Amino acid sequence: ADFIQYWIELSIDKHILLASGKGNNGGNALTAGRILAGRGYKNISVLMSHSQDAMKGVAAEQFELFLKFGGKVTTFEQAMKLPADTLVIDGLLGTGISRSPAGAVGDL
Repeated sequence: ADFIQYWIELSIDKHILLASGKGNNGGNALTAGRILAGRGYKNISVLMSHSQDAMKGVAAEQFELFLKFGGKVTTFEQAMKLPADTLVIDGLLGTGISRSPAGAVGDL
């Protein structure tokens, strides 16, 4: 969140899309989104690889907080209609993946 706000200096009205998996990386993306929403960024949405019911632990907690801070859930079709300069935060996979993405994550 700090990198986006202070290094990229992203305008507060630009669109931000979080691509979120159900694990820790998804939780990290949601945390960044929640913090940015708390700092006044208005157009933040999340594209989830799984249903919110599949999220557990900290990721599930951050998802709920993200929504409380004004974040929105979007569909793949809606995400494809976002402006070309939308900032995407990738929270789908971590560094430990040892194969090609498959299933819902691979589809994204």
